Amino acid sequence: MTMLKNVELTEMLRAIMSRNTEYYQTDYAEDMQELLHGKQRQYLFMSYRMGTLLVPEESVYYRESSSHRGWLECGIERPDLVRAFAVRVERRMSGHVRGDVVLLDYANHAVDVEMNTVSVMDMEREVSGHLHSLHAAREKYAAISPSGYLRSLANAYMARGCPYRAGFRRVCNADARALLNEEVLPVYRLNGPDYSHPLHAGELKHIREGEVFGIRAGDSSEYDRWQRESLEQYASLLQKAQNHQEAR
Repeated sequence: MTMLKNVELTEMLRAIMSRNTEYYQTDYAEDMQELLHGKQRQYLFMSYRMGTLLVPEESVYYRESSSHRGWLECGIERPDLVRAFAVRVERRMSGHVRGDVVLLDYANHAVDVEMNTVSVMDMEREVSGHLHSLHAAREKYAAISPSGYLRSLANAYMARGCPYRAGFRRVCNADARALLNEEVLPVYRLNGPDYSHPLHAGELKHIREGEVFGIRAGDSSEYDRWQRESLEQYASLLQKAQNHQEAR
């Protein structure tokens, strides 16, 4: 078993999400806020085809919790595309949170959850002992290179919908549309015969379900910055809406 050791958690999980989740990437805006401002230290994180999920690890083992249902149900559709992780927060600072990301085999972990689930009403069984054993075992996992792991994710992400395109990085359809609308970066249709020619905004109306879009690999840093700022802006809007609702 392996882990990504002492990384900036909001950035690492965003990078994983952007290389695996195809739809509803804005789910991650709420995950980012929880990582930065939450009180928990141990989480489970999932990037799947239709979004992301970040939940306190202990809550997944309680049968009545929404975390338990979500963790098991989100992987039903295309479990082969699920990337699951245990996340340990070591230190929270202003705007930053550092810790470890442990790679999980989702199918095996789902079995562990099923076998060790308890009821909140069960006074004779508790989760803490099992979690303590899991955390102790993870201390011995080998650290791997974040860049190498992200590269393997990016290659697998592209290979789902088109042949490998050297020098390109796949982006989700929503981001492709936004990049074209905002004229931030050149965008390419990677599953087309003329994939080396950038698209223009007028072609948006011709985009169909199942198209595969990407950017030049050299634009990755600028894309990451744009995506991070977009998610932060979306999270801010969500917070304002919540504050307004609570004030009513």
